This record gives sequence, structure tokens and C-alpha cells, in this order.
Amino acid sequence: RAIVEKQNFELKKLSKIVNKSDNAIMIFDKDKNLEWVNEGFTRLTGFTKNEYIDKNGKTLREISKNKHIENIINKCINEKKAIAYEATNHSKSGECLWIHTTMTPIYDENGVLTNLVAIDSDITPIKEAEEKIKKNAKLKEIFLANTSHEIRTPLNAIIGFTNLLANTELSESQADFVQNIKTSGENLKFILNDFLDFSKIEANKLSISKKEFNLKKNIDNLVNTFLITTSEKNISLAYKIDKKIPEFLIGDSFRLNQILINLISNSVKFTKNNGKIDVNISIKNENTDNIDLNFAVKDTGIGIPKAQQKNIFNSFTQVEEWTTREYGGTGLGLYIVKKLIDLQNGEISIESEIGKGTTFIFSLNFQKCNDLSKKVVYKEKNIFNETLSNKIKILIVEDNETNRQLVIDTIQIWQKEIDIHVAEDGLIAIEKVKKNNYDLVLMDIQMPKLDGFETTKYIKEKLGLNIPIVAMTAHALNHETRKCLKAGMNDYISKPFDPEILFEKICKYTNQKKFVKQNKTKEIENKQSSSETNQLINLSLLNRIYHNDQQKINKILQMYLDTIPIEISTLKKYFEEKNWEQIKRTAHTLKPKMSYLGLKTLYETSKEIEINIENIKDSKELPIMLDNFTDTWEKADCIINDIINLNQ
Repeated sequence: RAIVEKQNFELKKLSKIVNKSDNAIMIFDKDKNLEWVNEGFTRLTGFTKNEYIDKNGKTLREISKNKHIENIINKCINEKKAIAYEATNHSKSGECLWIHTTMTPIYDENGVLTNLVAIDSDITPIKEAEEKIKKNAKLKEIFLANTSHEIRTPLNAIIGFTNLLANTELSESQADFVQNIKTSGENLKFILNDFLDFSKIEANKLSISKKEFNLKKNIDNLVNTFLITTSEKNISLAYKIDKKIPEFLIGDSFRLNQILINLISNSVKFTKNNGKIDVNISIKNENTDNIDLNFAVKDTGIGIPKAQQKNIFNSFTQVEEWTTREYGGTGLGLYIVKKLIDLQNGEISIESEIGKGTTFIFSLNFQKCNDLSKKVVYKEKNIFNETLSNKIKILIVEDNETNRQLVIDTIQIWQKEIDIHVAEDGLIAIEKVKKNNYDLVLMDIQMPKLDGFETTKYIKEKLGLNIPIVAMTAHALNHETRKCLKAGMNDYISKPFDPEILFEKICKYTNQKKFVKQNKTKEIENKQSSSETNQLINLSLLNRIYHNDQQKINKILQMYLDTIPIEISTLKKYFEEKNWEQIKRTAHTLKPKMSYLGLKTLYETSKEIEINIENIKDSKELPIMLDNFTDTWEKADCIINDIINLNQ
């Protein structure tokens, strides 16, 4: 009797504990019929056991009303172990509840199933919070897309018309104004892209792609983009690539450029006049198929305090408040750099000392491009020297008048006689498509009455037309690209658009062959014939950087005419003073300038002095080298003056 009383006591105690539980507990028999529920079940659902059975049925199959859950429970029985799942259920009041269920099978001593015990937890608040987070993320994405669109729309016009203006006859001061507008526009686009990349990083939506690219060409083009900013501050910017690194690699060259542009931009920003920036690329590890490269960006800038270095890669971080006021910036650049490197399983470190400069070192892995057929062919060209056939008909669908005119003006540079039609919205576009046979439609996305997506669907599905449609939109998020393709568009151009990309898309979708405007090319060649005949100067690099824009080239040439004689004079002065370190630094400053001018002899001399000054400083060779350097420059000076006069 004592044993029975003890057992009854334990059962009552257990029953009390189970009933006080916040979780709902349900016990089913071996045939999956509901036998018992605790008080927590009634508190959670509002139902008593009998009420619940009357409404939902007695068996697990009737209760779950879900084949998937039934399969989960069968798996639980077959594998003889507890299993968890989530599902929705409705309370007595009709409220939809999210329930987390742990289903446990109970067996007797012979291994025969006797019961199933379900313990239900209310996870509705968690699910609602998750849904709120998703909703906020979606709202944030929509906000970013709309903000991007609103900023990119006028920015597209600013940069686009500036490009067109730069291609016209301008005075020297006007060319300066145009260049300043263009630089400011590009800087604004860079900041905007930083914010968009930041949002993609936060949402884990930033992707890395792998394509073949020429490392040296890539770095060469990238460094050349800093020509004006470094020249204005007389900063020497040079790069060195280990000769053992393969010419062609497979990786994300766009993200590599983004990393280097951020780092070099910081170096230019924080390095005072007459400073120095070096980019060195070396091999870290290598095997048959892959290679790890170290990239070092070293400057002689203001430096970063030790205390700030550990936080330098955090978002919205500036070294000090005064740096923001004096130098500007969003504080996102290095954060994005770190994330881009992390995404590629690389590493980045920093070495810096106040007043002496900073070095950022990062490593990335690349595949070797062993398939010669995949190697990329690079062509140097001025896109505005190209031309299109006048036998094609293009429809531009764009609600913004300024952007409409920009596209028209850009296309007409390639072919004035081309047949261009315009539509201010999707409804007008549909009517025009019905009446005309277009070779290509350039479609904006965000428009009144009918947007680009719906317009494209109507043209492709309702009208059954297979016209190539290329989206031109200021929406810059990845999902917009997917939406364009899903709607039936053939391709996508982001605003502000690159004229070269627009030209390529037009050629691609209208089966155009590319022609060069012979008269313009011949004119450029004639203007430069004097330099090429002399075989002393080769301006092909400057022509490539400035797309044969003679006014911009003249500006750089004049800058070199003003500064190089002073630097050569300084070089001789340091020689007389036997100040070998300053000779080395001056030669280093002259070296890239000689490279841009195509003065191969003077470039090699500058390089030789810089590298071997310790070996040749006491030899008879050095004064001869300096005299020859001066004589060669005097000849080059005359040729450059002739080129400037010829190009005016």
C-alpha cells in the first residue's frame, strides 16, 4: 500500500508539473489517437481536449491536415527517435499560431510503440519578429533602389552630357571646367556605389564572379586613371608586378579594381604634395592551377595612429573627426575593402606610422589561365571614333526628357542619320511598336502609366514580337537585373551609362559591324606624325587614357613642360650636393612622367638612376647620364611644344 501511495503521489506531482508547463503537451496512443492534453494546451489554444477533437478530429492525420507532417511523424516512429518541426495552427479565437513541435515516440520494454508525445511551443512572436525583419529588409531594399534611381537619373545626365561636351571644341578654361564636372560626377557615382555595396554586404547579397583578365593591363589602366589627381599634387604613383606572375589570371578583376581604387584613392587623399605611392604585386604561394598574390599599397602620407588601426576596417569609421572635415569621405571604403577581401577568402593587414605613411597589404587567390584560347584580347580605341549604320531603327522609351536627349545625342555621334523614335511612357511605346518595325528598343524601367517590365511583357507576350529590348535604368541592385531578364528583356545597361557599353549593345542586338570614322582617325594620326617620325616621343598611352581628346592631352603636356625642366635642374643640383637620396627620389618622380610621354630612353635612365644610384654615384657614368638626360629632354621639349601648337 505504501508503494501505491508513493506512486500516486509521484503521478500527482508529475501531473501538476506538466499542467503548469507553458508548453502544450499532447499524448497520443499507438494508433495516433489523441488521449490526453495538459492545461498548457488549453492556455495556448483555448480548446479543451474534447472541443479540439470536435473541431479538428481525433487522429494525428486529421489534426495535422498536412501530408508533410504525417511523413515526419512516420519517420520519427520508424527511426525510433524524437523529431522537431514547425507548422501553423489556429486557436479557438481564430488566431493563427506558429508552433514548434517536438514529437517523441514511447516504446515498452519489448520495443513496441505505446504512445506518441508532442510538446508544442508557441513561436509566433519569433516568427513575427523574423517577418518584421524581412519586411524591413525589403523596405530598405526598395528605399535603396528608389534612392539610387533618384540620384542616378540626374547623375546620368550630368556625366553623359559632360562626356559629349568634352568631345566638342572647347577653350582651355572650358576644358578645365568640363573635366572638373566629370571628376565630381564620377566621385559622386563612386560614393553612391559604396553605399549600394554596403547595403549588399549587410544583406549578404554581394557576389564574386570569376573571369579571365590580363593582370598587367588591368593594373596599368587602373593606375592611369589617377594620372590627373597625382599630377596635381606632384605625387609619384608607380607599380611593380613580379615577372613570375602569369600574364592572364581567372578571378574577379572588377572587385580587385574596387579594392585597389579605394586603397590608392585613400593614399592620394592623405599624401601631401611631392609624396610617393607604390603598388607592389608579388607571389605569396603557387601551385599548378592556383596562385596567391600579395598586393601592397604603400604611401608617404599622414599615417594612422596605432589606437585607430584596429578599428580602421569598421563601417563609418574615420581616423579622426578632422580628417573627415579636411579630406572628406564616407568612412565606408576600407570596410568594403575588408568585406570584399573576406568574400574571396583573402587577408588584409596594415602597417602605419604617424608622419611616415601607411602600407596596406592584402592577399587574394586566383586561378591560372592555362587555356590560351580564353586569354582576353585588349583593344585601344576612342569609342566616339566608331560609327553605326544608318539603316537601323531604334525606339527610346524614357520618361525623363534630359535622359532621352542624352541617349539620342550619344547615338547621333556615331550616326547622325540613324532613325530614332521616342516614347515618353510604356503605353506610347506599345502603340509605336505596333506601327513600326524597330531593330532595337532601349527601355527605361520606372515610368508613369506603364513601367518597363509590364511594357516588355506586353510586347513579347501579347503582341508576340521578338524585338531585342535592352533595359536602361537607374536601378542598380542585382535583383533588378534578374527582373529585367524575367520580364523578357534581352539585356541591361545601368545608368549612368558608359557610352562604350551602349555602343556594344547596339552593335550586338542590331547585328552591326563596327566601323571607324576614317576622317577623324586620319586627322589624329596627322597631328601626331611629327612625334612618331622623330621616334623619340610616343603619346599612345596618353591618347588611350584621354580617348584622343587633344585639349586634355595638351593640358597634361603643358603641365609636364612646366614641371620637368625644374625637376631636371633639381636633379643636377642634388648631384652637385651629392645628395644621393634626393637624386633617387627625383628620378622616381620623373620616371612615370617619361612613361606617359613615351620617352623610353629617359624612362630607362630615370629607372637606372633610381635603382642603381648606390652603385653609380661615384662613377664617371652618372654625370654623363645626367647630361644626356638634359640634351634628350631639350629635344623632347621642342617636339612637345610643336604637338601642342598643332593640336590647338
